[in-house]
Amino acid sequence: MNRTSKRYVALRALAGLALLAIPGCASLLARAPLVTPELAMVAATRGIDAAAAARGRDLYVGACARCHGPVAVRSRTPAQWREILPRMADKTQLEAAATRDLSAYLSLMEAGGPDAR
Repeated sequence: MNRTSKRYVALRALAGLALLAIPGCASLLARAPLVTPELAMVAATRGIDAAAAARGRDLYVGACARCHGPVAVRSRTPAQWREILPRMADKTQLEAAATRDLSAYLSLMEAGGPDAR
């Protein structure tokens, strides 16, 4: 097999792996929705910082889901999140600013986020 053929086979293999990952991405978006312009408008009416909520979403996906998997934001009640967040922030030594961002995201999902169950 020549060098071009090997590269072609490798690219096809990578493309196949990427296609396998797409359903996981869709599932993650359903469980942890992005802070869209529409949600940013909801945030503004509720006194929630949309930029903080977007950072909180990134934190939720990058840190929380790393250990817990992509748990749907709405799989917990707001009261449960108010109990969970301080405990996990303490356990993971999450900085205060990051905790506020995560709280903003959870509040936005409670206030007007799509049903992410």
